[in-house]
Amino acid sequence: MALREIEVSTEGKKDEELPELKKKAETALKRVKDGEDFGEIAKRFSDSSTAKQGGFLGVYKRGELSKELEEIVFKMKKNELTDVMDTKQGSWSCRSSSATKPASSRSTKSKTKSWITSIPSAWSPPCGNI
Repeated sequence: MALREIEVSTEGKKDEELPELKKKAETALKRVKDGEDFGEIAKRFSDSSTAKQGGFLGVYKRGELSKELEEIVFKMKKNELTDVMDTKQGSWSCRSSSATKPASSRSTKSKTKSWITSIPSAWSPPCGNI
């Protein structure tokens, strides 16, 4: 499963800044749902190191992601999009696409494993097909 992301970081931010950052993530997601290119929106809105690559996070198989994330992404159809999820690092959404090549770097994979553990086990986002 290939994944692309948009991450709006909240690390080091004050509590009063958090609602505006969440709104930024929701605005980015709405623009993608309204038909704008995910990669271009990721380049403009994402704070992640993947932003320059249009949010390309990597290609993953079962067992390489947290259980919580696997429950979400391996149920997704090609080009399905998650709602905005809150993690320890910020507000995040992802899009699935067909797996065509291995992940570009180990650092991207380890980044995913470290921050995705903050999604609660009971959390189950609705996913919308766009």
